[in-house]
Amino acid sequence: SRFAMGVDTVERDTEQNDVQNAVHETDVSMGENILDMDGPIATKHPDIFKVKWRLKNFASLREFSYRSPDFKISGIEWDILVYPKGMNANQDPSLSIFLEYKPPIDQYQQQGVDTCFELMVDNENPAHAECKALHHRFTAASGDWGFREFLKASTLLNPQAGWLVDGTLRIQVAIRVLREHEMREYSLTKDAHIWIHDSKTETGFVGLKNQGATCYMNSLLQALYHIPALRRAVYQMPTEQETQKRRRSEGAHPALVRRGGAPGAGRGLP
Repeated sequence: SRFAMGVDTVERDTEQNDVQNAVHETDVSMGENILDMDGPIATKHPDIFKVKWRLKNFASLREFSYRSPDFKISGIEWDILVYPKGMNANQDPSLSIFLEYKPPIDQYQQQGVDTCFELMVDNENPAHAECKALHHRFTAASGDWGFREFLKASTLLNPQAGWLVDGTLRIQVAIRVLREHEMREYSLTKDAHIWIHDSKTETGFVGLKNQGATCYMNSLLQALYHIPALRRAVYQMPTEQETQKRRRSEGAHPALVRRGGAPGAGRGLP
């Protein structure tokens, strides 16, 4: 069986609800509408790929659920599963989105793959796009993971909210399959977002890892770095190697430099 995680996207973005079966006996629509997909699209990071899927005439969709065409990332086949009006008709309708894993035949891969991924519903205003990142170990027994309540249907269908552009819902998924050594690193942060968004490739900058209670110092150092005058002053400060090289070139004994200065200099400290 396949399972999915539910997250209340309105009040508690990080609270997990009861695990629930995501796939029902109802046939998933495979009509022409779902074939409008781009990807996988390579990014600047060699292990991160994106797929864009467009559901046209979204407000008019009548099927209970829709599944995207299969796509392959890191040698594994995936698809996106969407419930336009949610999985539970008795509740306030919400868009449900899941990433589905197709277990390969290879014995090693059958043990599962640790994956960080981000599901996004695009908005006419990119700053308002809804993005949610997750980590999950996909296995044959736990083959889908996502959000039962990604976005309220009432919000999604509001023509003033900008979610539907020309009636089309635009979904994007970014996927990164973790290597074994990366999984050990992930366990230290448990933050899927930083594994999907590589700061160096996207912004040219990297952050500082918390060494244990160093977060405030890390923040201060990064803030100071972005003060141009201070940054230049620090770069102009001589290093110990540069100081020693200068002393050798001046031919002075280090003790004389410390007390009386280099030959030809003015009177030093007593």
